[in-house]
Amino acid sequence: MKIGLAAAGSGGHVYPALAVADMLVALGLGTDDVIFFGGDRMEAKVIPAAGYPFVQLDVHGMRRSFSSDNFKLPLKIWRAARVIVDEIESVGISAMIVFGGYVSGPAGLAARRSKIPLIIHEANAVPGIANRILAPLAETVYVAFDPATKKLKNAIVVGNPLRAPFEQFDREAIRPTAREHYGIDPRAVVLGVFGGSLGVFSKDAVTIEMASNEERGYQILHLTGVPQYAQIARRATAVDGWCVVPFEPEMERCYAAGDVVISRSGSM
Repeated sequence: MKIGLAAAGSGGHVYPALAVADMLVALGLGTDDVIFFGGDRMEAKVIPAAGYPFVQLDVHGMRRSFSSDNFKLPLKIWRAARVIVDEIESVGISAMIVFGGYVSGPAGLAARRSKIPLIIHEANAVPGIANRILAPLAETVYVAFDPATKKLKNAIVVGNPLRAPFEQFDREAIRPTAREHYGIDPRAVVLGVFGGSLGVFSKDAVTIEMASNEERGYQILHLTGVPQYAQIARRATAVDGWCVVPFEPEMERCYAAGDVVISRSGSM
């Protein structure tokens, strides 16, 4: 049996998909039996690094501001769906699981055309457009939060899939190596600030203000997101006790290193 997984855009989509993939492998599938579909963003690096086949598609989400790219989007979705259909037929994919983001649309359409079961997982409390459109076509819809059922009727609330390191998370056991990894004083009080893989400008602005406080009695572990990293890292070089990281694939280290966390209310 081979299973297709479609996840793209941000860690809130990609890492739940990877958690499901790892569980499928634990249940007996080979890593080559779990085929991922995505675009050219973080998934293009993270998924192959995890050892899974990855089919990269030429597709993107709708631009929020006016852009001529939006006029090309229907054709890109159609072409991407065609690529996925070809992959479904050539390798014998038996079911498709989509996790939101811009790749869900073509993956869901491809599953429909190929007459294989479509399964949706929605990680956010407010479902995205693609998953809302696809829901009537799905065999089963799973959601992480109760409020999502207002938009996705008959969905089953299951929470968000988490990777194996969190299942047996022992903060005290990994705390020393986590702090050593970030170069943080093992005796310091540490504030963790996380904003998701893409970062959040307002959160970063507040963190810069806190880090600049000369009377600050704690260290800061700041995950900026890749887009903001270079600019914030330059400011952090002149400030003691401010560790800036663009992205952390092993989030258990961040939770172990910190004492208090400020985080955005994203999918995870």
